[in-house]
Amino acid sequence: MPCFMLLSGEHETLPYLEVLTLLETELVADKISLLKKISYLDQVLRIDVDSQTCARIAEKCGYVHLCCEEIFVTKQNLREIERAVNSMEAKNLQRCKRIALKIIYIKEYGKKLDVKCIEKIILDGLNVKIPGFKLDYKNPEITFVGVLTENKFLFGRVIAAGSRRQLIQRSPGRRPFFHPSSLSSLLARGLLNISGYSGNDIIVDPFCGTGTIPIEAALLGLRAVGMDINPKLLVKGARANTRVLAGQGEALVDYICGDILLPPLRENILHNIIIVTDPPYGRCASTHGRNSLTLLRGLLSFANKLVNVKQIVFLMPHWLKIADIVEGEGKPATLHFMRVHGGLFRKIVIFYPRPN
Repeated sequence: MPCFMLLSGEHETLPYLEVLTLLETELVADKISLLKKISYLDQVLRIDVDSQTCARIAEKCGYVHLCCEEIFVTKQNLREIERAVNSMEAKNLQRCKRIALKIIYIKEYGKKLDVKCIEKIILDGLNVKIPGFKLDYKNPEITFVGVLTENKFLFGRVIAAGSRRQLIQRSPGRRPFFHPSSLSSLLARGLLNISGYSGNDIIVDPFCGTGTIPIEAALLGLRAVGMDINPKLLVKGARANTRVLAGQGEALVDYICGDILLPPLRENILHNIIIVTDPPYGRCASTHGRNSLTLLRGLLSFANKLVNVKQIVFLMPHWLKIADIVEGEGKPATLHFMRVHGGLFRKIVIFYPRPN
């Protein structure tokens, strides 16, 4: 049975890329065969994979709200919805005594349809298929979800939720050590997920600050190395945060005080490296007298000095051009834009260093 994922609307492309990258890694699939299993809707991905795989991926994601086992998809029309509900097969509906039902409108789609009418149609149909159930929104055995997006109404059973709630609980303001430049756990998890990591990879963050990316890497079961030029941020910030937030994953994280332009790591000391980082650009985080362009060029030069760097995922200010940074160091794979606030935008770059 196919599944669908309800995605966050915070970013235009990052939620889709996060799921697709994890799917590709989980299924060890080439992109062409994977694309045949996926259809795209606004804030919804329909995926033709088994529910266990879909649930595992959703639980790793920061930009996934819900993962659902799809029961039916139809047009946004009350008659069509009623016809689909009446045609549901009882074998696809787990018998239970307590259920919950949520109807979710994506943006302005389907607003002409009254939510109470949709709920009545579905509950009347479920009463025939699952006689004797009661609505219980506090402790349901099954939660059914109806989603209205574009010209579709999707109905399914929730099988997993994303990790948004836990990630928000680790947001910068709730940590033992706070700094205004700290990356959110939500974005850090998203950057890690689009890096295409595998279990043997080492995550390196050469601008780790208060440790957000190494902490999230450790919580995913990955070894991580964090580096920063500011010893105060490392000792009072990153280490303190890691000790409290990473739990048993603290043992997977090492911190080094060092400068990206004079890196303390020897060329062959680490293998299977993925660099995931958020370089400072002088607003909230100090660049220590260097401009952003110099630091970003230093980042790519640093990556090319190490052995087996698979790829780099980093953020950069929107006013810089990627062509000014590359200069023979490799090639960018993809470029995404994210709105921070007001007129401030940042670029998310996935970059492949030149072969050693």
